[in-house]
Amino acid sequence: CRSEGGVNSLTGVRAIGAYDPAADAVVSSIFPLYNRVAMLLVNFKLQTLPPATAPFMRDGLAVYLGGAWHRAPEVMVDFGEYILHHDVIEIDSIVAGSSIDQAGDIAAPANACFMEYLIKKLGWEKFWELYLKFSGPTALNSELSVYRIKVLLIDFLGKDWDTVVADMKDYVESRAAHGGAIFPGDIKTDRELVNDKGLVISISDKWLKIVCSAANNPRPNMQILFGKDKDLDGKLSTLYDQQNLSGPAFDSYRFGIKIDKNEIGVYDYAANRLAAKYVNAFDPGPDYYDADSKTVTAYFDIDLLDGVLPEVGDYKIID
Repeated sequence: CRSEGGVNSLTGVRAIGAYDPAADAVVSSIFPLYNRVAMLLVNFKLQTLPPATAPFMRDGLAVYLGGAWHRAPEVMVDFGEYILHHDVIEIDSIVAGSSIDQAGDIAAPANACFMEYLIKKLGWEKFWELYLKFSGPTALNSELSVYRIKVLLIDFLGKDWDTVVADMKDYVESRAAHGGAIFPGDIKTDRELVNDKGLVISISDKWLKIVCSAANNPRPNMQILFGKDKDLDGKLSTLYDQQNLSGPAFDSYRFGIKIDKNEIGVYDYAANRLAAKYVNAFDPGPDYYDADSKTVTAYFDIDLLDGVLPEVGDYKIID
């Protein structure tokens, strides 16, 4: 479809995309819409899934598997961990949740993190059993109260609700201790790939490190594009276009890294999604941004880039 209106006319849902279980089809105004594809694949996996599943289970699992709003699943779950770690939302509010499009930026990531907790605790086989507990006729699932949902979870998990909440909080704390996919500060590397306009990128066998200084700007703020792919020639990236409304047109570079003093993100423009992000406000400290030298320093696992690296002659810097 060309617009949300087109999706609405075919599915009755006004959104960028929807999964229609009756037709077993994903209808979307953007491609690929991973979380709706995840819904389709879950139905295929379970085969005999009833007509409806409680939104917190259906949409929480879809975001855990497929991400949302141009953000990879890992980014959504990391954000959900932060939200739960700082008690921005309660678990009671998660299980009362609605669809992806109605849940908003707070509930959807937290719900995805809750799904990860359940999957890690139960394993996939038992998790599917739980999923089916929340699936049934449409009317039944639209009428499930928070109380009834909690009763079903308590019965299946064999724990009272206070214990479930405490166990989830412990899981969030243990997860937070590992950090996200991008880390602030320095790491040892052994080969320099880029040294241009105040941006230095170097690698080791495991890590890619970025050091971005303000150079001639009052603060570090730039984007590097790399990994030109001829299969992307003539193609569009909605994510790139959103980021560069008044900048250069998309030019077949698969990856981009956007850097400023507040955050750094790794973007996959072929997949139209944010692959990883570090936000200094979530974990403030001098390791990321040195105000005296106006320098950002961060690093991440090189595997995030699927073997694609910024090399001489194969990158563009936008500052």
